[in-house]
Amino acid sequence: MKERAPWADARVYAEERGIPIIADESARCIEGLIREHGIRRILEIGTAVGYSAIRLASVSAKMRVVTLERNAKMIEKARDFIRSSPCGDRVTLIEADALCWLPAQRETFDMLFIDAAKSRYKAFFDRFTPHLRAGGVVVVDNVLFRGLDETALNRRQKPLVKKIERFNRYFLDHEGFDAEILEIGDGLGIAVKKGDKDGTFRENIG
Repeated sequence: MKERAPWADARVYAEERGIPIIADESARCIEGLIREHGIRRILEIGTAVGYSAIRLASVSAKMRVVTLERNAKMIEKARDFIRSSPCGDRVTLIEADALCWLPAQRETFDMLFIDAAKSRYKAFFDRFTPHLRAGGVVVVDNVLFRGLDETALNRRQKPLVKKIERFNRYFLDHEGFDAEILEIGDGLGIAVKKGDKDGTFRENIG
């Protein structure tokens, strides 16, 4: 019998209730990046029910994931799933608005994973990338939101598409990072912070 994945319960709960979680192919891509870049400390912006935090923590026994969430109902469920997971002791869940929280001054991470309010992607990026080590990786989910097809969006969604488009240009043109956007899932932005040996991103989809 195939062993049940540590994140399986959180995934089922989210899918049954229509709670957005990262696409499986995108998660596998990130898992590949973790192995390739020797990632050990991850800062995640947007916990939801804890699916991605548990999944990333399960990659290695040496992994440590700090994840931020401000929605009290999500936090309650995430805590339950994290506690019941065999790798839950590798996840630290912090209840906070990400733009009102900062790591300790000298605390650094190997990866920054942004999967929260799309309208605030740039703010999250600017706030937390100073705490990313040189050679560290930024991953941003949903950067091709619904393919950026404005004809399929309602009046409230169109301004969000514009914000994502502006963020994508900012992300790809940032002088401090080598970045690209992969057309997997709903679009996955990946950038490596310059200052490592070769300053380049090597694709690895796991």
